[in-house]
Amino acid sequence: SILRMEVVVGTYTQVLGHVPNGKGTGVHLLKFDPEEGKLTAVDSTSDCGPNPSYCEINPANKKIVYSVSENNDGPSDVTAYSIEGGKFRKLNTQSSKGVAGCHLRCDKDGKFLFCSNYVSGDFAVFPIEQDGSLQPASDFRRHEGSSVNPNRQEGPHCHCVELDNTGKFAFSADLGIDKVLQYTLDAKNGKLIPNEKAPAFNLTAGSGPRHISIHPNNRFVYVVNELFNTVVVAELNQTDGTLTTVQTVSTLADGFTGQSNTAAIRIDAQGKHIFVSNRFSESLAVLDVADDGKLSNLRIFPCQGQIPRDIHIDPTGKYLLTANQESHSIDVFKIGADGSLTHHSKYDIASPASIVFA
Repeated sequence: SILRMEVVVGTYTQVLGHVPNGKGTGVHLLKFDPEEGKLTAVDSTSDCGPNPSYCEINPANKKIVYSVSENNDGPSDVTAYSIEGGKFRKLNTQSSKGVAGCHLRCDKDGKFLFCSNYVSGDFAVFPIEQDGSLQPASDFRRHEGSSVNPNRQEGPHCHCVELDNTGKFAFSADLGIDKVLQYTLDAKNGKLIPNEKAPAFNLTAGSGPRHISIHPNNRFVYVVNELFNTVVVAELNQTDGTLTTVQTVSTLADGFTGQSNTAAIRIDAQGKHIFVSNRFSESLAVLDVADDGKLSNLRIFPCQGQIPRDIHIDPTGKYLLTANQESHSIDVFKIGADGSLTHHSKYDIASPASIVFA
């Protein structure tokens, strides 16, 4: 019921270079009460491989959940579960074929799951069975190139695959090569085909594109850049599926000089506000969205913790949830009519990495 919504949370179970205190216990099922604005525990599973850091719900059947094991030593496992009577039931596991799976996205019809692998710089496409389980990968594509930041851009680092609202066009942000790769979905064969008109949308050298959010009207695409702490606004050509730059804005206050790296980006259902998490500067950035897609009126709010890795807006649109990885909590903020954030509640959970609403 709308009164108690299900939330799936992925965690880091090991200490990694970017996770100094990884001590999570697996994939968690929580309930969110939008009347109270609070989270409570329901179930968890450790039958998911190490570091099930990113989770996804099947939009066509919200009782089906996927997690990816962010394994830096070899191929990552992608696992499918069904939620039955408030419990996880494992369906099956497939190999991501790449190293350090870091992001999952399901198409709106629940036909395909896209897994991005950070370290090896590639992605896999998995056809989804009727029961929600995963077939072996129908496509696997490794990006090529490098860019100007010697510590972070020595090779490709695929960070996400997102589909536009029609499900026809796909975009993959690659932090290592400063490109958003542009594809069209061949749904018959389960493959992403490089866009014929332009296979890549190029970003400023050193930007480090990480995640992508698509406007509800499908006209605008927002790319958050981890290394430059910027959001690039791009216009999406509805006919050929290519992006064109409209604007670039910062997620940091004027004059900020400390360390900061963006993580997640979300747009509200009305297309009025963009939210971005800033790690190390430990803040949440809010921007207004105009009718022409442009962003303005940056406001910064403390994230009430450390390393805000993921953020998500609840289905009522009243709350923003933040996974504060290093302070081991999910912090709930009330969203004001103007997009402003007010801290509302805190849920203790070890090393949270991703949040998704069922």
